[in-house]
Amino acid sequence: MGLLGIKTICEQLIDHGMDAEMPIAVVQRGTTKTQRVVTAGLKTMPAVVDTEKLKAPKIIIIGRVVGLRNSLDWYQP
Repeated sequence: MGLLGIKTICEQLIDHGMDAEMPIAVVQRGTTKTQRVVTAGLKTMPAVVDTEKLKAPKIIIIGRVVGLRNSLDWYQP
């Protein structure tokens, strides 16, 4: 659902006042050996998802916490 609606989710958040550059991460197959994480701003994430050809299962994380990714990157599948 999230990937199918990522464009609408991002557009609605921006339309309702969230900064278009707010960080967003999509984590594909989290906590597995095939985990992938892509990050972008709200405005550009729909295009990134299309380019990266992400697939379910996934989780979407939105907010400044996404900026902590590098300093909290402890998980090694």
